[in-house]
Amino acid sequence: MEEEEPPLNPVPWWALSPGPLTISIYTIMAFYGAYRFNKTSKLLGAMDWVRCTYKCAFIVGLVVLPFDLIWTVDEALVFGHLYPGDLAELFPLFNMKLAVWILCWIESYKFFGDKGPLEKRNLMFMIVFVFYLTAHFWLAPDPSWTDYTYAIRHGYDNVLLSWLFGPVGKSLQVGVYYGIWKKNV
Repeated sequence: MEEEEPPLNPVPWWALSPGPLTISIYTIMAFYGAYRFNKTSKLLGAMDWVRCTYKCAFIVGLVVLPFDLIWTVDEALVFGHLYPGDLAELFPLFNMKLAVWILCWIESYKFFGDKGPLEKRNLMFMIVFVFYLTAHFWLAPDPSWTDYTYAIRHGYDNVLLSWLFGPVGKSLQVGVYYGIWKKNV
C-alpha cells in the first residue's frame, strides 16, 4: 500500500481562519453586546448572560460576515490567478458565508427599530471598510501584504507590515459594531 504524501505547505492551527486573535475580538464584541442588553439589571443569572451572548453572536455575524465576503471576493479577484485550483474552494465558502449572514440578519432584525437597541443606519459605515479592504487588496503586490499568516508560512520579510494592516480592519469592524448600538439603551 502506498502512503499519501502530506500537503506541501500545511496550514498550522494559528493560521486557520478565523484565528485565535480574531475569535477573541469577536467574543469580546458579543460580550459587550450582552452587557448592552443587560446593563439595566444589576443581578443577572448565568442563563441571562448565555442567552444575550447568543443573541449578540448573531449581531456580531451581521457586522463581521460582510467583511469576510468582501475579503473572499477581493482574494479571488486579485490573487486567484496565483492559485487557480483554490478558486473552486472560494465559491462554496462565499455561499456559506452569505447563507450564515442571512441567518444572522434573520436572527437580529428584530433588534432594530424604534424600540430595539440597534440603529440600522449606522450599518452604512461598513462602506468605509469596503473601500479600505478593496484598496488594500488591489495595491498589494502579493498575498503576503494582505495576510500576515501567509507571510509567515511562506518566509516573506514583510510580516510586521502585513500584520499592521489587520488592526486597522479589526478596528473598523469594532467601530461599526459599537456604532450600531443606540446610546440611550
